Amino acid sequence: MMRTCTVCLLILLFASGCTVSVPQWQTVSSLIRSGSDLNYQDYQWVLQYRGIDVPVYAVAVEGSIVFSDSGDIAVVFDGWSVTKALGFSPGGTLKIDIDDQLYTITDRFRLMQLDCEAWARVDLNGREWQWSRSCVNPATGQTYPSLIKMNEQNQIVSIEQVVDPDGNRIRISKR
Repeated sequence: MMRTCTVCLLILLFASGCTVSVPQWQTVSSLIRSGSDLNYQDYQWVLQYRGIDVPVYAVAVEGSIVFSDSGDIAVVFDGWSVTKALGFSPGGTLKIDIDDQLYTITDRFRLMQLDCEAWARVDLNGREWQWSRSCVNPATGQTYPSLIKMNEQNQIVSIEQVVDPDGNRIRISKR
């Protein structure tokens, strides 16, 4: 009996101290909740994923941009790629690991790897241009384009990239 109580006590001590932390999301969440106007613009962007449009803030956090609706949704963009998406998948956080030209997209249960070309600049109409790259799933042969569209002031106006193991794309565009 004493041994069982000791084991239960140890389990409770270790389990109660276990937390999951996403520092970027906590920073964004606290900025939005506090009403701070530090590095964000009210809903100047729209995030589209699987037929749903969500107005989002753009917040500069530790060398990345986090797009958030101040609720459950947060998408981390490192300047070239979406690296994390929270609030979309019943399988948990969507995470994209980038190792040179290999993308690995995971949620808690599934994984998809993509072999990607180098980014290439493409002129659109003399004033606007985009960065474009093509990624291929070697298991299926399916191709997924990634795009970063720029305006004449060299500002990003939209981002498109595959973000989940089912091949669904996310589009984040300036209003």
